[in-house]
Amino acid sequence: MDQKSENVNELVKYLEKEAKQHQSACRIKNVLAQLLFLITITFSALGLINTGTDWFNLKEMSAIAAMPGIILIFSNTFKFEERSKWNKLKQRKLEGLLFKLKFENAMVEEISKEMREELEKLDEMRVQLEKPTTK
Repeated sequence: MDQKSENVNELVKYLEKEAKQHQSACRIKNVLAQLLFLITITFSALGLINTGTDWFNLKEMSAIAAMPGIILIFSNTFKFEERSKWNKLKQRKLEGLLFKLKFENAMVEEISKEMREELEKLDEMRVQLEKPTTK
């Protein structure tokens, strides 16, 4: 096997592995975001139900009423939905490069250069996700 086909195979393996990892991360973060949303709705519904039924005493109701706000702070701090979108975007970019390499017979050098440029842009976006939310 010559050096060029070895480079192509290495790059294909790398792109496939990275795309899979970002797909998995995207799914996990999306599930977390949706789960937090569902929990928030559940606590809000419990508060609404309690107004008519008095199932919970005052201390329990105070804790239940505080939970949606606590979850909102947690969700805004960790930005699961935004991070999920970032992982999906990176996955799609990597898959695009992989398809160019596999099916459009792009040169390894061309894909490598394009990958560096795309990853730099994505890293800049990620830095924005790391910054705390200010309002």
